[in-house]
Amino acid sequence: MKKNYMMIFISIMILFAVTTVAAKDWGVTLGGAYWKPDWDRGSTEGTTDGLLGPTASLRYKNVILSVQYYSGEFDIEDTFTADRTDLDLAVSYRLFNYYFATVGYKSVEFDWEAGYALDASITGYAVGFGGSYTSPSGFLFYGAGSYLPQMDYEWNFGGIKETYDTTGYTFEAGTGYVFRPAHMMLKLGYRYQKFNVDDEEGLTLDENNSGLKGEISFFF
Repeated sequence: MKKNYMMIFISIMILFAVTTVAAKDWGVTLGGAYWKPDWDRGSTEGTTDGLLGPTASLRYKNVILSVQYYSGEFDIEDTFTADRTDLDLAVSYRLFNYYFATVGYKSVEFDWEAGYALDASITGYAVGFGGSYTSPSGFLFYGAGSYLPQMDYEWNFGGIKETYDTTGYTFEAGTGYVFRPAHMMLKLGYRYQKFNVDDEEGLTLDENNSGLKGEISFFF
């Protein structure tokens, strides 16, 4: 499944590369992002050297298609590790120059290395709202939040699958600087993500991730 996600991203990158952006109505942004979240699930905690991946967006007038892909590894309380990937796809509509409304799709996958076969995934759609402002001197301020009203949290224990109804939300805010002559943008902010599992049996699977996020991108 991870390879499928990467193929989706590569295909979109190729689309960006062949898209004519000379027209004023079009715009492209390509770059990379680094996120270093803590991982918390009830009494279990984990750390990571960071999740790293590419980011891209395609704009036509006020409509923006964006994709972000992270991957990395977590150490869970010095007992086992988990490879993790995050995929975010979103379509946004810009309002009044500084604000935007968003609908999107999120997928998170875990491959656990715990001496037995255990995989997990969280998938579903999101709705959100945000804003950004760039001063004439180039300083950037941004913030965005989204709500994930209907998601599936699936666990696979050696072929035995369990699926739980899940909701969640994300929040991100920060600052940055736009180097207009170089068509380059730097961002540094904080990203928070939470998933709440609705489990009638009382099983705690809530996921919390939060930490600093940095991004560098080029716009055309």
